[in-house]
Amino acid sequence: MKEQSNKFVALKQDLLSTIAAADSHAGELPEEWVRQERLTDGQGGSMAPLCIRPKIRGVNLVDWIAGNGTRIERSLAAHGAILFRDFRVDAGKFEAASIALIGELMNYVEGATPRTKKGGKVYSSTLFPAQEEIELHNELSSASTFPKRIAFYCVQPAESGGQTPLADVREVYRLVSERIRQDFAVRGWMLVRNFHKGFGLTWQQAFESEDKAVVDDYCARNEIEHEWRADGNLRLRQVRSAVLEQPVTDAPAWFNHAAFWHESSLEPGLRATMLREFGAAGLPFNTYYGDGKPIEYETIGEIRRAYRAARMCFEWQARDLLYLDNLVTAHGRTAYSGGRNVLVAMGQPHRRGKWR
Repeated sequence: MKEQSNKFVALKQDLLSTIAAADSHAGELPEEWVRQERLTDGQGGSMAPLCIRPKIRGVNLVDWIAGNGTRIERSLAAHGAILFRDFRVDAGKFEAASIALIGELMNYVEGATPRTKKGGKVYSSTLFPAQEEIELHNELSSASTFPKRIAFYCVQPAESGGQTPLADVREVYRLVSERIRQDFAVRGWMLVRNFHKGFGLTWQQAFESEDKAVVDDYCARNEIEHEWRADGNLRLRQVRSAVLEQPVTDAPAWFNHAAFWHESSLEPGLRATMLREFGAAGLPFNTYYGDGKPIEYETIGEIRRAYRAARMCFEWQARDLLYLDNLVTAHGRTAYSGGRNVLVAMGQPHRRGKWR
């Protein structure tokens, strides 16, 4: 009995030393020490993020990422999104984990929705009313330069709701009718933004500068037509391609905010009020075909249905880290109640070609 007890103690010590070694050199963990599974919500969409979990406690995610970069990128190419769950990472280490995944991070310039900077180049996720849903979109798809990679970190999941829907925008492209695809291929799409004092983001917040000359220079370098109004407000117009061909495969993806910022996305009562206040040309956001003609409401409705058909949702858990290929995967947010705290970082700038 004593001999068996000694063997048990030796085995336990060996296991503890192995775990300690894994904690210090997590990048060298054998593949079989990490479990993988595909996440689905049973709704039939093709989007199925890969979920990676450690098989032992105490694995340092930053170290593990550093030692498995090629494997991670290969999995991201196959799935469009990776969820790291049950790893030892807290909010204070999110920026380091994001840098390990993405490389140098980007500032959120030309942003359209309010966020709080949390230090470095980490931001809160969009500060949007909890009772409202944020429709699916690819980050900064209206910009001439946008991030290829995005990372999210869940500090606190919502009490109810607050899921993050995801959709493969290559599937969205396939689900949109040929007529709509051809219209947008020929005409592109236009985003018009009007910055009004006391309503939404100021131009200073969107461009992270108080200097009009900085805005002038940014617009000149990024194919944005801009106009300083007599009242000191700013109007922007930018025409972009609605479709993005993937860098490696050339597969077409539906990559735009045409439905997201269209006037029909506003609740009818609010839309009527804003149209009375600002007029159609003065709405804070509106979208058009690239030639400036209105996009039909029924066209926007079909695009929204395509996103809905392609989407999946997953429930956040505290300390989840979600890694997205922004060129392939659209994201959003469902309505929620209770506190919800999700952080975001982005990087790997990708510059699109000029429209026509």
